Parts: sequence; structure tokens; C-alpha cells
Amino acid sequence: MANLITSEQIKTVVTAVNAFDPSFFDTSIQWIEDTIISCILTPAYYADLVAKVALLPGTPLSANDQAVYDIVINAEAYAVAYASYEKDLERKTANQGIMENHTQWSKSAAATSASRTLAKIKEREFHYCKQLGDYLIDNEATYPLFDIDLIGYDPNFRRFFPL
Repeated sequence: MANLITSEQIKTVVTAVNAFDPSFFDTSIQWIEDTIISCILTPAYYADLVAKVALLPGTPLSANDQAVYDIVINAEAYAVAYASYEKDLERKTANQGIMENHTQWSKSAAATSASRTLAKIKEREFHYCKQLGDYLIDNEATYPLFDIDLIGYDPNFRRFFPL
């Protein structure tokens, strides 16, 4: 299935480290689109936008779709980063089981440092997800496939719920 953004786009938004492997985010992209982004865009508009993004760069997005897509990139990037870091920041699942992230010359960040990092990423995720939902609600008439009756946001659950 096609996605709205790629792991390379996520890397561009969330980290300036050139050596960072963007494939780290691959396992979380579809889950975030299914559980957060499609809930904000609502199913019909989400499916339409995915189809239009799949045609890029040959067929550019309309100005209205581009305005939404620009917000989606940030919202999804931070949501995917949070989901990815949350599961692998201190420990990584490997063939040998759950391993602590250590190398010969470094060690994992302290739990409090990891928690602060996750909190900052979560804060940005919430900001952009709320911005996306608010934009669509404020411009409902511009997006006929967006169904305002299917959207609602609860930051404790990291997603929009029907009102």
C-alpha cells in the first residue's frame, strides 16, 4: 500500500544527523497512517490524498491539497518518530531478543533523558496533528471528501476520535 510520506521525508523533518538510517522509521509509517493520520483526514479524504501523492512528482497537488499535505508531513513525521523512538530508544529488538543500545564507546541515554526527548517529540506530534485537524475543520467547505462528523482529537490517546 502506498503511504503519504517516506522514511527519508521523516528523517528530513526530525533529525539533522546525516548518518541516521531512515529505514528505522519504516515499520511505524503504515501504523501511524492507519491509526492517526487517516482518522484526522477521515477515510475518504485520506484515500484520495494517498492516490494523489502516489502520482507525485508528475502530477502536482492542487493548492488546497498541498496546504494539507504540508501539515501532514510534519504531523506524520513526528508521530512516526515518536512511535519508532518509543520502542527502540533505550532498547532494540534483535534476533537475540531485546538488547540495550550500547557500543564500545557509548551507552544509552538515561531513562530521564529518553523521557524528555520523547516528551518533546510527542509535543510536536500533538501540535501538528491538532493544526491539521483545526485547518480541515476551519476549511471544511474546501475539502468535500473530508467528513467533519468523523473527526475528534484526544491527545491522551494520540489520535482523533469521532465527536
